[in-house]
Amino acid sequence: MADASGALKQIVETLIDRFEKLHELLLAEREALRNRDAEALESANASVRESLEEISRIDQRRQRLTIDMAHVLGLSGGVPSMGDLARKLGEKSGFMALREQLRTAIDAAQKANRENQAAFRGVQTATEAVMEVIRSGGTPQTSGYGRTGAKATAGAFHTFSKQL
Repeated sequence: MADASGALKQIVETLIDRFEKLHELLLAEREALRNRDAEALESANASVRESLEEISRIDQRRQRLTIDMAHVLGLSGGVPSMGDLARKLGEKSGFMALREQLRTAIDAAQKANRENQAAFRGVQTATEAVMEVIRSGGTPQTSGYGRTGAKATAGAFHTFSKQL
């Protein structure tokens, strides 16, 4: 059991490290997007993909080892969580602290990823708007306010009387 416990700790520590590196990669991806550096963005995207693939492989090993340890400890009911193992092994095992470190690293990476996705959507929306103007060959319709104060859509700044 001590060997399995040590191996699981090592795997979790590796996962923590990989999620922290993923967070750094996501920040680099955001910076590349902010700077509109297509080459750096492509490189960052490839690095993020490779990092996620590696995390997936490591997590599969963690799951297998967790299931094996759960059987030895007498835990039943599917794949046990790190919390289940930590409670069964006790506070001195150090698994609760590792679990919290892992959760913090995952949360930071997820937050950075959500922010990057929002930025990507914003850039995509702006690009699509520019492309629509180019395709239509005209001036974009502008929103303005009519004489009564109601919002109105009109072309090229003719929102008030043409007599002005």
